[in-house]
Amino acid sequence: MQYRELGKTGIKVSTIGFGGWAIGGPSEASGTPFGWGRTTDEESLAAIRSARDLGVTFFDTADSYGFGRSESLLGIVLSRKREGVVIATKVGVVRGSAGTLKKDFSRQHIFVAVDGSLKRLRTDYIDLYQVHNPTIDELRRLEIQDAMDRLQDAGKIRFWGVSVSTPEEGLEVIRHGWGNALQVLYNILNQAPAQIDHRWHRPHSHRRRPTLHPRQRRRGHRHPRRQEHPPGRDQRDRR
Repeated sequence: MQYRELGKTGIKVSTIGFGGWAIGGPSEASGTPFGWGRTTDEESLAAIRSARDLGVTFFDTADSYGFGRSESLLGIVLSRKREGVVIATKVGVVRGSAGTLKKDFSRQHIFVAVDGSLKRLRTDYIDLYQVHNPTIDELRRLEIQDAMDRLQDAGKIRFWGVSVSTPEEGLEVIRHGWGNALQVLYNILNQAPAQIDHRWHRPHSHRRRPTLHPRQRRRGHRHPRRQEHPPGRDQRDRR
């Protein structure tokens, strides 16, 4: 397995990560399927263990994947060797009382949601907490950045990032320096980011590496609740 730095976090992660959407199993919103079909917990737990045993250290999920199921399954396995892995999850996609999907990036929701994720993941900190498919206008609101700053100060998250669907949105995130890492929808079926790859290498731009505001850099490189340096973290990360 090869390892490299994750965004501007200073954390070293495996180049192959484990995506947790599928293990969330089937779910729906307003009668519309939202997920990747039926799975069994036994198969999902076995897959997580196999990935970890093969050297995968980066595990990515969201609180909306199975509406908590994916996080819970990852927590069962990864909590046993927590300091050897890097966990990323997301916030912002919620299912309302009427069963409809909606986005909620309010400070209040983020504070409540992070505690739910921590409980399901069986951990007291999240390595990378990502805003889940926000619009650019939503990212411009200082409320999101303020909420993430507060969570870093409280030791509940180490870094925060942004997960977007299109490369154009990703370029905008980089221009503004939002967050410490960027996730863009890119897979064998969606090759759009590869078509504009040259635009990611213009001067002052960094692919998946947003420029940090000094305040973000200062806060992102310490963890008030933990002093040791676990195997899953880069030794330059002195917090």
